[in-house]
Amino acid sequence: MTTMSGDGDVERRFFQQAVVIAQDVPAGTQLGIDCKAWTTGPRFMGIKMVPPGVHFLFHSAVDTMSSATLSAAPRSGFFLVTRDHQAILTRWSKDTERLEMVDLSPEEEQRIRDGTQVVAMASLRTFVSPQTAAALAAARTSTLNAVVAKRAQPRTGSASAAAAAAAPTASAAFPSRITSGATRFTSSVFGCSTQVRFAHIETPSFDNYKRDDSGKDLREADYSRRAFTYLLGAGGAVASIHLAKSMVQDFLDTMSASADVLALAKMEVDLSAIPEGKNVTFKWRGKPVFVRHRTQKEIDEVRAVDVASLRHKETDQERAPKPEWLVVLGICTHLGCVPIANAGDFGGYFCPCHGSHYDASGRIRKGPAPENLEIPQHTFIDEENKLVIG
Repeated sequence: MTTMSGDGDVERRFFQQAVVIAQDVPAGTQLGIDCKAWTTGPRFMGIKMVPPGVHFLFHSAVDTMSSATLSAAPRSGFFLVTRDHQAILTRWSKDTERLEMVDLSPEEEQRIRDGTQVVAMASLRTFVSPQTAAALAAARTSTLNAVVAKRAQPRTGSASAAAAAAAPTASAAFPSRITSGATRFTSSVFGCSTQVRFAHIETPSFDNYKRDDSGKDLREADYSRRAFTYLLGAGGAVASIHLAKSMVQDFLDTMSASADVLALAKMEVDLSAIPEGKNVTFKWRGKPVFVRHRTQKEIDEVRAVDVASLRHKETDQERAPKPEWLVVLGICTHLGCVPIANAGDFGGYFCPCHGSHYDASGRIRKGPAPENLEIPQHTFIDEENKLVIG
């Protein structure tokens, strides 16, 4: 760090040239301008004796914990256009961890420039400066001016920079590359070379999507949001339960009998429409059903038969609990033919296919049939004089 001395030329340049004030810069930060850099200490306040023109002010965090070698993070910075008698105020931001410019009015700039605080800081030797003004001025290329620096400045106001060793060159095509995607500035001072590279990166703003809670009680707003959350959760739970119930009911319905099957499961027969001595055939579940209104003579004949002489031993009382009505399936137990009613040797049913004879109780009396005619499940409704089959 170059200190203030009694040399009149140094004091004249200090007050005549620009000064860059850097506030709240953490100790150990590498801060520099153009090709000159310093490691800041706890009393660091800024850079003095900056000649007029375009400069690049940069900073970089330095790893001071490593005992082997000091390593620096990538540099970040921005362009400055300085003039004589100018005071530039910058301040370290803890949020972005960057050095940011502070806009000053001409009155504030003059007050800071001429104030006793600046003079006091100068006397305390808290400012740093290059060894000579010519050394700092030589860091600027002849083609870099304020207009070019403004066009090269990123929209975010800060450029990410990296230092690289390269041969000292001065490119004549520098102005044509200023608008390219990867802009590079090359300068050489005392055999060193610095390349600055940056890209335009804008941080998105979400201000339009934020809730405006200004002027509201935060506790009341929290209760309101909580109530809305509970209401939304309860509504979703009720809807989910109703949906689950509907799904279970639909699944159970698929396992139940269809409507046409249920319609044929039971059949009602009006017994008052069947006269005595007649046999009426009905279709139930795709099968013929014989409903016979027997006379007293037929009842006496079938009940007088010796059960021991029958092939399939069943009494008439078991087959016809209500004596005047006989209900049997009209399917022969031999090979499934449909017998003829009021026919055969026993006045009951006769199968024309293979000659099986049944009596008026539907019992097999003669022929190849092995069993009596089947009796379906049925009940009588005496009050309405109806028969329910099934």
